[in-house]
Amino acid sequence: MNYGGRQAGSVPADPRFSEVRGNGHMADSERFSYGGQFDIRSPQQIAVEDMDPLPDINFNSEGGYPIQLIRYIRSQHQYEICEEAVQELMKYDGKIGFTCIAGAYRTGKSFLMNRVLNIDSGAGFKVDYKVNACTEGIWMWSKPVYNEKDDSLIFFIDTEGANSVERDRTHDAKVFSLALLISSYFIYNSVGNIDEQAISNLSMVAEISRHIAIKAGVPSDEYSLSAYAPKFLWVLRDFVLEIQDTAGRRISAPQYLEMSLTDPAIVNKGSESTKRIRSTLISFLRDRDCITLVRPLDDEEKLKNAERTSTRYLRPEFLRGLNQIREKILDKCTPKQLNGNFVTPINFIAMLESYIQSINSGDVPTISTAWDYILKTEAENAFKSAKETYTTGLKKKFEDNTAKSAAQLYFAMMEIRDDALEMFYRLASTRTDSNSYFFELRDKLKEYIAGKEAKALEINEKLNITNCEDVVRPCFDKVENKIRVGDYRDDNLETFSQDLVEGMHRYSERTSGEAKCDVLVRFMESSFGLMMANIIDDIRQSLKTKSNANEREMARNQEKENEYRSQIKTLQDQNRTLDERVRKADEEKQRIEAQMRKLAADNERLAADLKAQVDKMKSMPKVNQSKEDELKFELKEAQTNLEAMKRENAQLKAKLTKKKGFCGL
Repeated sequence: MNYGGRQAGSVPADPRFSEVRGNGHMADSERFSYGGQFDIRSPQQIAVEDMDPLPDINFNSEGGYPIQLIRYIRSQHQYEICEEAVQELMKYDGKIGFTCIAGAYRTGKSFLMNRVLNIDSGAGFKVDYKVNACTEGIWMWSKPVYNEKDDSLIFFIDTEGANSVERDRTHDAKVFSLALLISSYFIYNSVGNIDEQAISNLSMVAEISRHIAIKAGVPSDEYSLSAYAPKFLWVLRDFVLEIQDTAGRRISAPQYLEMSLTDPAIVNKGSESTKRIRSTLISFLRDRDCITLVRPLDDEEKLKNAERTSTRYLRPEFLRGLNQIREKILDKCTPKQLNGNFVTPINFIAMLESYIQSINSGDVPTISTAWDYILKTEAENAFKSAKETYTTGLKKKFEDNTAKSAAQLYFAMMEIRDDALEMFYRLASTRTDSNSYFFELRDKLKEYIAGKEAKALEINEKLNITNCEDVVRPCFDKVENKIRVGDYRDDNLETFSQDLVEGMHRYSERTSGEAKCDVLVRFMESSFGLMMANIIDDIRQSLKTKSNANEREMARNQEKENEYRSQIKTLQDQNRTLDERVRKADEEKQRIEAQMRKLAADNERLAADLKAQVDKMKSMPKVNQSKEDELKFELKEAQTNLEAMKRENAQLKAKLTKKKGFCGL
């Protein structure tokens, strides 16, 4: 009875195992834990604790489907990446990891992968109970599983079974090497216990250094390659025995794996070939683990259709094992890295292309070459996408076929340029100093953009010229019509100026670009040339007539000016005469004032003398009458003289006042 490619119940005997007793426990009260420690739990405790279920983990893979990732073309002995898988991978972005399952053909790899993915009823990877291998090349489940632990996506890979009668050993080694190179977590599926045959089936691991290199032309040993190796899980299927060490003590599955690889009592019994395989496994797969799975069904007949059997009918122990595998995948399948950088879907495709090219050309897949190819492809794809983004954006800006102003064009091109460069920087995310592809294609993109911008400026200028030529005539229809009918004359040039300014204002509002002035000048010269010349001639004639009138007016004004100048000279002469008269009048005034001051002084002196004489006479004895009369006569004469002097003084003042009035003072 076949299920998963193995005859049911054909587990080979092994002295390290003993059949599980009816109660499911060993008689020993303790077991040896590989790594140098003893597990002192009782068998009952071990059974209970080992059976404690994990929380159910559901990968929720419904909605996905298997797609071929790498196809083998038999007629050409060549490998190729399937475009459908490429398109599916390109739907995603960010960090990705790959869980790959491998093993000998007909060991139930695809069945295990389907059940790990929670896929029921034959909807997953192809499974067949016949002897022929049913998985060719490398397949991928289209729907990844999100891993919250690393914020990454996990893709699941199913490989073609090894040791098929339909394939040669070289082909198996190439597929196995590719699976190791692309995996983050590598699940090796085998049936039964780890014996010499199981170790021999991993002989391709011993040849890994022949099929993978770190640097081109430089041989790599297993230990050096281990830095790029995936984490390893060996799944032992249909396990019906309880694991013991050589001393008969119960041990765990990981301890069993280490014992099988390192225990001298076991290793020394093997051949040189299996010793070499063990040594390579230890050196190359340093992060390794092991788990056992019981048969999914007890019924031999039902095993034939196990793939189409609903999960609820599978054995609980088998389901618990699947749950443990899912837990290990979430814990161990970390995002794929190369040279310390996370591999994105587009990087993964480039890496795979590099490996395929090397294999198809007969060379060994080289990790450093793949990294260089990733950088090159990443930069080229980023350049291509950024170039398309810029070209598309530029077309959209000019799809209306209308001219743009300088400001509009500047900001539009700046926006498109920034979008293109931002896309390039985002897609070409690896910017190490050694990544010459990044800097080379970045500069090439900038040159491309500069050339396109220059072309856009040229096109925009042509559109501007066309637009200006289409707009200019309607803007000046009013002016052109008035010139044609002769409405503009020298006496209404202000109207012409207003109409012209109005047309220029309309033209300026509807046009842009450096050519607008040149177009306007050419239009003025071609359309208004003769009419403007006639207006200018009229204006010149009018100005000439006005100029002659002005000249005659200026002559008359000159005659008046000369006449005025003569009158001014006469007045100036008269003024000088009056000034002389005033000067003499001032001198006469000063002389008269001096005389008046002298008369006033004489009068005062005379009055004082008379008063003194009167006072003297009053104080003297009375003189004769004749003497008194004489004195009275003298006094009267003096008073008469004083009155005469006052009149003369008044006349002098009147004369002086008259002279002042005459001189205009």
